[in-house]
Amino acid sequence: MDFETLVKKKEQGLKHSLYGYSTNEVDDFLEELLIYIKSRSKESENLEIEIKKMKEHEKVISSVLVTAEKSAQAVVEKAQKNSQAILSEAEQKAHALIEAAKEETQAILTKAKIEEQKIYSLAQEETAKAKMEAEMQKRMLGNLMSALDQQGQAAYDRLQVLSQNYLEFMKEECNKEFSQLRYNMNAEYDSLKK
Repeated sequence: MDFETLVKKKEQGLKHSLYGYSTNEVDDFLEELLIYIKSRSKESENLEIEIKKMKEHEKVISSVLVTAEKSAQAVVEKAQKNSQAILSEAEQKAHALIEAAKEETQAILTKAKIEEQKIYSLAQEETAKAKMEAEMQKRMLGNLMSALDQQGQAAYDRLQVLSQNYLEFMKEECNKEFSQLRYNMNAEYDSLKK
């Protein structure tokens, strides 16, 4: 019997008997009232247990979220440090290659100048044929210097592309780790809901 029925029964009144209210009706009414109070008490206890469980779940979920946020932040920071280190290393290697190419070019230029002076001295003594040969040597040296400059630039361009590709790869790896972390967190959350 629910509470409203009990109230209606009370409002309708109990039957009178010779010595007051009917004992059976009073006993029945009290027994129904007691059953109602016990059921409400049990429901209240069950609700309190549910509230405690929900608070515990809330604490666990909060802890998982904090841990996940820290882990995600650590992964991002690590990826940033790695990408910065890789970029710095790639820049240093590219710079070293360019410097080496410049030094080699300078050495070739120096050597070429010495050779040019020798050729010029010989050219003064030689005939017009020797002058033409000297001009051919100059052109060959110019082409060689141009080829070396192009090779140095090509090496630098390749390093730039490699470093950019590696950075993209690291970003993808970080995104994969973050997605996996989010998936694990959602799975743990779903298991806690059950």
